[in-house]
Amino acid sequence: MTATIFARHEVQDFDAFKALWDASDAFHAEHGVLSAGLHRDIDNPNLLSISSQFASVEAAKAFAEQLEGEGFNEGPVKIGTVIPETVQYWICEDI
Repeated sequence: MTATIFARHEVQDFDAFKALWDASDAFHAEHGVLSAGLHRDIDNPNLLSISSQFASVEAAKAFAEQLEGEGFNEGPVKIGTVIPETVQYWICEDI
């Protein structure tokens, strides 16, 4: 059964984050993301929600663990795009 990670976080600069997002297809494919969507809050353009679908709960958990480790710190957070203390995520089984 597929699973989806729903994430929400604020960024310092939407345009900078969007440029990273637009270039992330290969990264997503390498890490088992089947599909991903980027959504922006209607009142705060720097508050984003992301949905990422995976083949299984285990694959979603593995991706989340990587993002919490060095892999995440080497990405958008390292270059100062994502505000780390705003990151929230949850994993749901698709039904």
